[in-house]
Amino acid sequence: MDLNTWCNAESGRASRLQEYLTSVLRTSDPGKEIADAQFWQWRREDGDPRKRPIPATMALAIEEFTKGEVMRWESRPKDWFLYWPELKKYSGAPPLPTVSPATADEAAALSKT
Repeated sequence: MDLNTWCNAESGRASRLQEYLTSVLRTSDPGKEIADAQFWQWRREDGDPRKRPIPATMALAIEEFTKGEVMRWESRPKDWFLYWPELKKYSGAPPLPTVSPATADEAAALSKT
């Protein structure tokens, strides 16, 4: 299920999730928060030019908060397998998308940090 569908399924879900993600962010960067505009950019429909990718660290937190209803591969459909290669063997994992060399290089650089 995508993030927007999950948030819209029940009143108050989006705000509770946004608060949780802010608390996760603050563990590594005190004083930071997930702004409303940023959260809405993650929730935009595919194809909307205002849609922004969900950061990998937030994708894992979203999966945990939603108890697996929104999986990491749904939050990062184009490159999930680069961040979490162990998910390839999970039942329900989507087919691997085609990745540009630039995306693969970015993911490799992230894995070294």
